[in-house]
Amino acid sequence: MRRLVVRSSTVPCPERRRGLLVCVGLIVAIIAIVAIQVSANTTGRWKWSGTACYWDANDTGPDQCDPNNPPSPTPMELNISGTSFVVENQTRFLVFVSMFDALRESDANLASDFQYLHNKGVNGIRIFPNWWRRTADYGSGTVYYPQDSLMDPQGNLRSAPLTKLLNVLTLAKQNELFVDLSFSAETVAHCPDDNCIQPPPDVSSLTYDELKTGLVALSTILSNGGSAYKHAFLDLQNECNKEGNGPSDKRPFFVNYTDEIRSIVQAIHAVDWHIIVTASFAGFMPPGDAAWHTADKWLDVTTWHQTRQNHWWTYTASQLPALLGAGKPVYLQEPAPFPDYQWTTAGVLDDVLAARSAGAAAWCFHTRSSFHLSDGSLYGHLTTDEKAVLDGLIAKLRDQ
Repeated sequence: MRRLVVRSSTVPCPERRRGLLVCVGLIVAIIAIVAIQVSANTTGRWKWSGTACYWDANDTGPDQCDPNNPPSPTPMELNISGTSFVVENQTRFLVFVSMFDALRESDANLASDFQYLHNKGVNGIRIFPNWWRRTADYGSGTVYYPQDSLMDPQGNLRSAPLTKLLNVLTLAKQNELFVDLSFSAETVAHCPDDNCIQPPPDVSSLTYDELKTGLVALSTILSNGGSAYKHAFLDLQNECNKEGNGPSDKRPFFVNYTDEIRSIVQAIHAVDWHIIVTASFAGFMPPGDAAWHTADKWLDVTTWHQTRQNHWWTYTASQLPALLGAGKPVYLQEPAPFPDYQWTTAGVLDDVLAARSAGAAAWCFHTRSSFHLSDGSLYGHLTTDEKAVLDGLIAKLRDQ
């Protein structure tokens, strides 16, 4: 920062008889100039887009890069440029697959699943660190509030799930898979006997402050890992516009708590500006509203769950312009799962192609087969029709 030095000899104060007011006026003017100089030099900072170091005159804080010596991206480092995801200076369209219960899957099954997904042309996985504990696959068994979630009811990170999460991140990176860490405050509760069944009644207890504490703690760990975890990003609250989702003290609609969401984003970026932060919106929110809330909440990515309707893939291309209205990457995180809404393999493949063609940055193959993985692999749970989607993915995106 430049400093303006004012020496007493440079102030030509007239003789007293010509009036003290003239001298005072000159001093006030000089003070104003100094204030302007200070303001001009403390507003703005150099920021890193993932491909370039640029000056943002409307932002404050420490510089993220040196324009004369911009950083080189590391392998598997996820960045943003405009409405695109960027990997090693190349724009990439990323395909994710749901693996909600990955933290309960065995290491051997994870290794097998990750290799399978990589071979099918998948670029990333979506996991829930605070996911429900199920006793069987979707549609059967009992669902409990988990006592092995990453966050405990005070927002502290549990040691064993944290170790597992970092192992999952490492294994995913080895298989060239990015990781979407999607959080759900409403799944965390005080249940000392591990007998709290999923609502009703709703006994979730994680507050806003506790959620923020947990997210900042995890961000600190990811940041301290250096280049090890730059392939992961955070969805700070799944479907934050749904009535029962979010911190227990910030409902019915967490999306309406603008200052609180901004505060979490700021706190995470204060730990590490590189960490990409989003919050997802359920599809009953119109696409244009999702883009507006993304900008309003200072989120990095517009993350939207496609409207649940028959043949939803026929609407994708027409929805993207509104979603892109925030000028940020668009991530279609949850199309309809098998077998809902006249789901077909061809329809799902048409959906991912429409998403890419219309300008989305990422798309996720959403499957309930990932809801209960403690007893087997994702591959073992996928239906024949779901496997057919993954079998056709590379050809669909390569040939058109």
